[in-house]
Amino acid sequence: MKQPRTRFGSRNPLVEFWFRVQEFLRIRRSFAKSEGLDPREYELLLMLKALADRRSVNVSFIAENLFVHHHVAAGLVKDLVKRGLVSAPRSQRDRRCLSLRLTREGEALLARVVERSVEGLASEGPQMLSSLGRILGPEHSNSASAS
Repeated sequence: MKQPRTRFGSRNPLVEFWFRVQEFLRIRRSFAKSEGLDPREYELLLMLKALADRRSVNVSFIAENLFVHHHVAAGLVKDLVKRGLVSAPRSQRDRRCLSLRLTREGEALLARVVERSVEGLASEGPQMLSSLGRILGPEHSNSASAS
């Protein structure tokens, strides 16, 4: 039996899910832009928030996890420090290294973007789960909706 076409024009559930994820990310990036953030700056702030309990987050770690070159990550950090959204004190162990943290201003800005993102999940989340359920099959869709 053929799969029905989705709004994305594909009968392939994996393609549909990919489009839904891309749409989700595009919307989050537009929220970030509306607050004056470049999408990568937003991702960097999210990463720092997620890693707040780590002792030290440096530019190399940021570059590796954002999948960018070191000099690109260093430029992002430099811009965010200039804007007062990130602090970058020198590490006590190794003065060559910066230990990156969100500032209060960075926390507040990120909170505004995340709040809008969470609000959008009410409508987007079930659609994404439905697409994922079509990939995984009926035996997985019940466990996804039960969690």
